[in-house]
Amino acid sequence: MRVMPLSWFYEDEPQRRKPQPRLFLKIAVNEPAGLYNTFEIPADYYDGRFYCNLNDLAVFLRSPIGRLGYNMYAPLNQVITCLGYIPTYDRSNLDDPENPRMIVTCKHPHAYEAPKEIYLKPTPGATNIEPSDGMPVWLFDVPVGTKAKLTFDIDIAPRKIKKAWLAMVADDIDAPIEAVITLKDKTDIQVDKSVIGEGENHLGRLNIPPTALLKGTNTFEFVFADNLGDSTAGYIITEALLVLETD
Repeated sequence: MRVMPLSWFYEDEPQRRKPQPRLFLKIAVNEPAGLYNTFEIPADYYDGRFYCNLNDLAVFLRSPIGRLGYNMYAPLNQVITCLGYIPTYDRSNLDDPENPRMIVTCKHPHAYEAPKEIYLKPTPGATNIEPSDGMPVWLFDVPVGTKAKLTFDIDIAPRKIKKAWLAMVADDIDAPIEAVITLKDKTDIQVDKSVIGEGENHLGRLNIPPTALLKGTNTFEFVFADNLGDSTAGYIITEALLVLETD
């Protein structure tokens, strides 16, 4: 039998240790569509800051300057900026008594942003068809060989089409060999110099043989075919119209 002083019965219960805050990384799957994935990252929380290993973040954040070839343990902001990304922090749940956490969203320095204005204007006197599926054509920061499809629905008989072209606005097609475009998996579409150039909003047109078109669904396949010696991360088509001139 253990004898305790009377004061023992009136003491407060020892406070439960506050749980360690957790760190979550939020990255875009398709930023224009608002699709993101969230991953928990191993990290230590000390004196108001998270510390983590570069290798734990590099699994999810592909560095725009290529593989760094080393690891480091450092404050979170230092690690993210070293990988070449722009962080945004959500600290609203850091003081949650049950599940303290912080979410960091990382934006690629060349991430796609929706155009602030429409650059592509319909061609007067022609039939201008908007895509039924596939916009934007997102082939940026993806592996070489990645494909994307852009679909148009035509209700005109091909024999009535005198001239056809794909009018589009392209971002960052640096050379013709970077983009391979085919119609219905068999007709190669030549990449015109009007859509080639570094940076955003290159407005141009790709000529299409009218005989290659069908009444109904017509699918263009875009491929990120060549990274030009690791000097480009791909391209994006932000706007497109299928333009048809008829008899």
